[in-house]
Amino acid sequence: MDIRPDRSSPTARQTALDLLLRIEKGAFSDHLLESLNATAMNEKDRALVREIVLGTLRWRRPIDALLSVYLTQPLGRLPLPTLTLLRFSAYQLRHLDRVPDYAVVSEAVDLATHRDRKRAGVVNAVLRGIADHRKPEPPDPDASPIQQLALAQSAPQWLVERWVARYGIDRANTALTALNARQPVTLRMFGSTEPIIEELARNGIPYRSHPTLENLLYVDRPAGLFDTRAFESGAFIIQGPAAARMVDFADIHEGHSVLDVCAAPGGKTCVAAHRAGPRGKVVAVDRSALRLRRLIENTNRLGLQARIVAADATRLPLTGRYDRVIVDAPCSGLGTIGKHPEIKWQRGPKDLLALSRVQSEIIEAAADRVRADGVLLYSTCTTEPEENEAVIQDFLDRNPRFQPDPDAESAFLNLLPEHPGDDGGFAARLRRIA
Repeated sequence: MDIRPDRSSPTARQTALDLLLRIEKGAFSDHLLESLNATAMNEKDRALVREIVLGTLRWRRPIDALLSVYLTQPLGRLPLPTLTLLRFSAYQLRHLDRVPDYAVVSEAVDLATHRDRKRAGVVNAVLRGIADHRKPEPPDPDASPIQQLALAQSAPQWLVERWVARYGIDRANTALTALNARQPVTLRMFGSTEPIIEELARNGIPYRSHPTLENLLYVDRPAGLFDTRAFESGAFIIQGPAAARMVDFADIHEGHSVLDVCAAPGGKTCVAAHRAGPRGKVVAVDRSALRLRRLIENTNRLGLQARIVAADATRLPLTGRYDRVIVDAPCSGLGTIGKHPEIKWQRGPKDLLALSRVQSEIIEAAADRVRADGVLLYSTCTTEPEENEAVIQDFLDRNPRFQPDPDAESAFLNLLPEHPGDDGGFAARLRRIA
């Protein structure tokens, strides 16, 4: 039987290589992987591409350490396509057991021959060495506990140092373990949950209840999920536990007026519109007209009313004041590396202060739109104090008309992942007192 791939269309590994190279240039993994749904690739190959791309990004640090054992030159001296090819092939050899090692090596050499022929021999030698475990491999027994944790959990050392200092090594390890796991899709359900659960069961879509949030479900294998009647009828949206907690934290009630700043893709807007009801008023602002399309699609699907405005959040073109103003500020995203593992390798400590300046500008502009006795909710999907507590403290120092909400049991949320599917994040609920 001839099992050679059909060269009339890209193989799964060719596609994975192309996507990883695009991510290296700044593309987002979730957007690229979502675009696979519009291709002719079958679901089995799409699943393999997703596994290779996300797995390679998640486990890049120990993969690089492994490659360094077998290479005679620094990784940085290899052309990026060759290095990326070695990375995702090494990931398959160490983490996937359904594909024979010889098939992984063979297709890697074939891809190398087409892209960088003179290094095809290097690719072959390195991958065969890894497949056969020919040399002693990491970890280094002389490494410090933080270095060992960073390597074992494939995380940048600067971030591990910060988390261990704040949370202790055990909690940091728990969070990193959760973020490195395969991430489920999380459904936030509206109305009765029983019809949704029944339809998932009828369609053979396995689900799990969230351990503490009653209206959230985890779906580990979402194939067919978006073809269900429940989705088409607006019975649920996709929203992670951290985002769900934060919009709940805003304490939105029937009839409230709500301004959602930096709103796209719009999960918080949808929950706000559902909570405020037909007597309420919801305005959603985002600078990206393209990203607002998803918000418009969701509000239409759910039958919700919201005014959508494409504008810069630092210069809001709005008048009037609102009962609730939500600032979901752009941030480093370090709490979401479970879903966006490339963030681990794209961010550094210098980014935190640069982002905090933008965050301060946005919260200042949004504060002018909060009515007296209204609530300003500032939230991020990052764990770092420069973007969270420091921004809020600076804001409060300059704006005595606001204070941490005395009506809240706690005016601050600090979230660190504990289970696969969780995100890290922060929220502050501030009350305008004058």
